[in-house]
Amino acid sequence: MKVTRLRTGVAHLPVAKPFSTGRYDVLSIDCVCVFLETDAGLVGEGMCYVTNGRRLKVLQEMVASLEHLVVGLQLGQSGSFVLNAFNDVRAFGRQGISALAISAVEEALWDLRGKRSGLNVSHILGACRTAVPSYVNSLWLSATIDELHKEAEGLLMQGFRAIKMHVGLPDPNKDVERVRAVREMLGPDVALLVDAAQLIASPKASIRLARRIEEFDIGWYEEPVAGSNPQSEAKVAAAVSTLSPPESTHITTRASLSYCSSRLPTF
Repeated sequence: MKVTRLRTGVAHLPVAKPFSTGRYDVLSIDCVCVFLETDAGLVGEGMCYVTNGRRLKVLQEMVASLEHLVVGLQLGQSGSFVLNAFNDVRAFGRQGISALAISAVEEALWDLRGKRSGLNVSHILGACRTAVPSYVNSLWLSATIDELHKEAEGLLMQGFRAIKMHVGLPDPNKDVERVRAVREMLGPDVALLVDAAQLIASPKASIRLARRIEEFDIGWYEEPVAGSNPQSEAKVAAAVSTLSPPESTHITTRASLSYCSSRLPTF
């Protein structure tokens, strides 16, 4: 089976209730959808996305610019695509827009493998489980405490037993107050995960916050400082015990997977 065409489309998904990441308000999720057509009639699908439509056209053009590397490719040799693609974009950098575009095409190639074999991609790779636990990424910085209570209650009703909330406000006292309120709402039997989203610049400040919220039984403390500064990350990691999930206990998911509560087992 050979790839004969790459085409793209755009899906604009407005957010019903805009929320703040701490850096900007999210009004929409805008996806570049990738379709790989083949001479066997199968179509592989992949996607990448931006928020609020920013750089959507750039991302779509970057995906389209990879067409010459995938058209004519035999599916059995599709693993070569990633190597060739990263070499092809080396002058533009191998992160950011480049990596997003390449990942979307690679996702479509994996989709084709699954469709050709009639198997879930995890089974092609060699699955070791029939199900995985999931958590929901929610409880954003823009929510009031009352809104946090209401949203957390709704998530519990959906069946979630692991919920991730966001911290990183300018006033750490407010972060502590919010984490306390959510823990009190959830009770002791639900995993509470915390994401600082790289909003806290100082390792000392991040460590102080982590130690203050540890009493609320935090499952993990995510992105405590800027990811571009490994020295700062190391300082926090050495001082904080709730930085990452226990091995084989949690799975980190993107937004599209985080909200699939009923189809995946909960914690």
